[in-house]
Formats: sequence, structure tokens, C-alpha cells
Amino acid sequence: MKIWAFRFAATLLLALTVSPAPARADLFVSSSFNDSVKQYNGTTGAFVTDFVPSGSGGLDRPEGLVFGPNGNLFVSSYLTSSVLEYNGTTGAFVTAFVPQQSGGLTGPVGLAFGPNGNLFVSNFVSGSFGSVLEYNGATGAFVTAFVPRLESAAILPEGLVFGPNGNLFVSSLDRRVLEYNGTTGAFVTAFVPTGSGGLAGPVGLAFGPNGNLFVSSFAESGGGPLRKQRPRI
Repeated sequence: MKIWAFRFAATLLLALTVSPAPARADLFVSSSFNDSVKQYNGTTGAFVTDFVPSGSGGLDRPEGLVFGPNGNLFVSSYLTSSVLEYNGTTGAFVTAFVPQQSGGLTGPVGLAFGPNGNLFVSNFVSGSFGSVLEYNGATGAFVTAFVPRLESAAILPEGLVFGPNGNLFVSSLDRRVLEYNGTTGAFVTAFVPTGSGGLAGPVGLAFGPNGNLFVSSFAESGGGPLRKQRPRI
């Protein structure tokens, strides 16, 4: 039960993760408790609309968001073990881009399109070893388990981001951010060591304009500050 309480808290924080969308000026937020994606004015923060209405296309507990190379919005649907695609202009449902449990997907959370154009999905598996799965960026077909088995069952992958060095960074609920080779998926290092700077439950990841890594941090007891880490040179 404890892990599910922890996972629920993570959902709350992931709902505040901003999807990088250079062509869109507005802010899009996954709203896990009513199965929708909200749109807010990118300048004022004022609510605009339910960009993806509740449950559209079977959406059930949305987590990660990312706009793809085709301009459409991709949303991980945690409780259906799938990734859904929506029209990037209208929010209309397009397709189950990654069908239910494709490639062994059981708990999709973080999403990121890699330098090769493919979609990478963190696979959060409660009580087991998590992974990062790779799917064809045009068709959604399963390609490979890019990171097939995280080195400990305690590592529960959440957010994903490709860094300026081309490597993949993965936040884990064991209070670390892990770095993997962006081409091979081989483990590089614990980029942010356990609990560095008071990190407790890292979820969302983003590299800022200054080149630093920003990490959302929550505690099981309820909430925490946003922290930043300086990237390795």
C-alpha cells in the first residue's frame, strides 16, 4: 500500500510537468484526477480550455505530456498502459499511438522524443524492475527496451529528458537522477546522487536556458521545493 500512496503523490506532481512545445505559447497540464489535459495562457496563466476533455480516447490517469515532431500531443495513460495521441491544434483524439501493453508497457509515466525522432517512455512497475522503452516516432511500433532493466527494484522511473550532451536523464523515486548513454542506453552515472540538495522523490525534469537541470521534488508527507542541478561539463 505504501508504494501506491507514493505513486499517487507522484501523479500530482507530474500533473504540473510542462511539456516543451516550441510551437505553442500556452501551457498544457495533465490533470490526473479528472483524466484531462488543461490549457492555460502562456503569458497570464489564465485557464483557456480543457484541451483534451475528460476520458477522451480512453484517457485514464494522464501523466507525461510531450508534443511530437508532427505537432501532435502525446499523453501517457497510466491506468490503460498506453500512450495516446491528440491533434496538436484541436485536442481531438487521433489514435492509441502506443497500444495497451505494447512492448511490455505496464506503467507509462514520462515521455520524451529522442534525437533519433523516436518516443521514449518510462515504464513504472510497482514492486518490480522499471525500464525505459523505445517506440518508433512515426508509427508507435515497439523498437526495443532502451534501458531494459534498471539496476534495482527500488528504482522507479518517472520523468525523462534528453540533455544538451545527448544523453537520457531519468528521475527515480529512490531520490536520484540517473544518466544513460543517449545512443546505447548504457548506464553512465547517478548524475544527481541520492538526496542531493534535499531531493526527495524527483519527478519532472527540464534543462533550463542556463543549461542547468531543474528537478521537481516532493516528499511522501506532501510536497517539496523545485531544485536545480548544474550539469556535468
